[in-house]
Amino acid sequence: MKNSMMKTLRKITFAVLLASVTFAAYAQNPIKINTSETRHGPENGALVIIGGGGVTPEIWDKILDLAGGKEHAKFVVVTNAAGPGINNRSGSARALREFVGEENVSILDLKTIREANDDKNLEKLRQASGVFFDGGRQWRIADAYLNTLAHEEFNKVLERGGVIAGSSAGASIQGSFLWRGDTKTPDILVGDHTQGLGFLKSSVIDQHILARNRQFDLIEFVKGAPQLVGIGLDESTAVVVIRDELEVVGKSIATIHSYPNIISDKPEAAVTPQPENPNPAEPAAGFQVGSRVRYSNGSADAYKPFLVLKSGQKYDLKERKVIPPPRREFPRGGFGTGVNPGAVSGANPNAATTPAANPSTNPADPAIANSVGANPDAARPRRSRPTSNATTPENPATPTGDPVNTKESEKTLEPEKPAAEQEKKEETATENVSASPSENKPADEKTANEAAQK
Repeated sequence: MKNSMMKTLRKITFAVLLASVTFAAYAQNPIKINTSETRHGPENGALVIIGGGGVTPEIWDKILDLAGGKEHAKFVVVTNAAGPGINNRSGSARALREFVGEENVSILDLKTIREANDDKNLEKLRQASGVFFDGGRQWRIADAYLNTLAHEEFNKVLERGGVIAGSSAGASIQGSFLWRGDTKTPDILVGDHTQGLGFLKSSVIDQHILARNRQFDLIEFVKGAPQLVGIGLDESTAVVVIRDELEVVGKSIATIHSYPNIISDKPEAAVTPQPENPNPAEPAAGFQVGSRVRYSNGSADAYKPFLVLKSGQKYDLKERKVIPPPRREFPRGGFGTGVNPGAVSGANPNAATTPAANPSTNPADPAIANSVGANPDAARPRRSRPTSNATTPENPATPTGDPVNTKESEKTLEPEKPAAEQEKKEETATENVSASPSENKPADEKTANEAAQK
């Protein structure tokens, strides 16, 4: 009798355990994820992944714009990561209420998988154009929402073209592999929770990298799992991911860990070619850090374990390469002039910088007046020592009709002489100038004849 009761009790216990396991398995069935054309980023919508610390106004502006603008945005703030009782003290929820109004921000802090699979708890999420995951411990988010109907609704926010954002733990949870997901301490890199919500596919995300000296923690892990792209974020810095394009926003830096085209053990390892820097005078879109810190043109280097990007720089997650900045356009006239020498029809672009032969010194000359506006130096004629003090057939007037003032040129070029000698020279010069070519001709012929006779 006693044995029969024991057998019956065992059967009942086994049935209860089997039912519990079956229910748990049903509750944790993987959600359906549609195939996508993108390699890492979402096909629709956008991700804003923040490395912790304060959220800058620039990052908030990005989040609000991607959610439809202040007039249309509706947000759900997920506060689970911070632990029990934090939902009424969420700084991000308070900030969002100031931006879009109290009625357009809701708190989601479900405790169990059963609650996350209950439709009545998901109505606000189905109306949302944006979701924000607060910081704390990322494993708490996974415990409540991973592979549930709520998780499915998060993905539908992206499918509708909305935005999913998160800071610190809310950044790491967006990766497919959950980094620092151990329940004991965040210092255990690969812990007892290893699956993230996977909004950024085939990825692993770290945060607070410089503030907490974590910038090297992803190197060995990504080398062992090259299908993943690693992203490290410093505080008050975010990456905005639209499809497979990543852009850095904020105060500090983001790091990209990719094997083997960035991380490699051997100098001869194959690397992915990178685009040429269109502005070689400036730092390229990123520099790689390792045994030496230097800027590069985005080319892979076997001794540089990760790529560093600063605010405004972009990265192609599909091709695993830096996106160069747009090529700069400069005016044809050069820097600072604002004038294109070839803009005037029929003008010679070099005329402004090439002085004409025997230029006029008359400021009223139209040729000089026109050149002053384009190049002030063009109005200054090139001065040289004259070969004669008189206007003769061998030294005609300039094409403008104004003779060269040889007296002024000679005074400028010769050293200063005593006053008496200078006055005598000026009188001689005046007599020579007053004489016409016809009056000087007989004297010149006589001199030539005497020389021939001798």
